[in-house]
Amino acid sequence: MKIAVFAMILAGVAGPASAADMPQRKAGLWQIELQTSYSGGRAMPTMKQCIDAKTDQQLQEQGLGGSANKQDCSRQTVDKTGDAWVVDTVCKLQNSTAKTHATMRGDFNGSYTIESQTRFDPPIGDLKESSSKTKMTWLGICPAGMKPGDINVNGQVLNVLELQKQQGHFSPGGK
Repeated sequence: MKIAVFAMILAGVAGPASAADMPQRKAGLWQIELQTSYSGGRAMPTMKQCIDAKTDQQLQEQGLGGSANKQDCSRQTVDKTGDAWVVDTVCKLQNSTAKTHATMRGDFNGSYTIESQTRFDPPIGDLKESSSKTKMTWLGICPAGMKPGDINVNGQVLNVLELQKQQGHFSPGGK
């Protein structure tokens, strides 16, 4: 579930904006602090992700234009409103419909936050609603041994692009 949530955070959704219009994160190592309601409000383990411009663009393009996302989502909008990016989606997830509203604010070169709320109809197990708050902070250059797309979670390194290929696509949702 953590990887699915993280993928939802990274993946964008189609609408008035295209991947080229979305803000690009500064290349390097980003720290990701995620707090979700389904984890009882506890913070998830802090993650660190290495990206470059190409990887960031690929992640956004997959979320914005991936054929699986288009098939699974009946509504996908991205709007720039003042200092925020607002994302709304309606997507099939398992046997449920997930309606997500997310707001991103901040400087994509140094630090930004994402707040999102998702409602599931019908619920997935006992999960009717989920909310999350994510803080992304740029730490500097990627350390030796980490390549673009790598995420370090509690010392375990996974590559989101390789996971994407294995799973076929990201779970639908907000960036």
